[in-house]
Amino acid sequence: MSDKTKINSSGLTGKQVKVIMFGPVRDITKCSSLVMTGATVGDILNQLVIHFGSPLSRLLETCAVWVNGEKSNENAKLKTGDEVAILPPVSGG
Repeated sequence: MSDKTKINSSGLTGKQVKVIMFGPVRDITKCSSLVMTGATVGDILNQLVIHFGSPLSRLLETCAVWVNGEKSNENAKLKTGDEVAILPPVSGG
């Protein structure tokens, strides 16, 4: 996939948003950002799991999701143009 790809979400209603992925999420999806449509953060996450499968599903359980720079949750409503960032846990030492 290219750096910025659009996942076809036919049949879903909602707002078009930019989804940015980091670290292992980016490794699984093979892209750093996607344009997607969904009414909530949960809609976006569900579409990603449908498209990329169980490896992403397991990883998303440990990720934080931010919308427009603020920590969010699956029930958060989206607006057109929102930026959804998926951040896997970070370790250091």
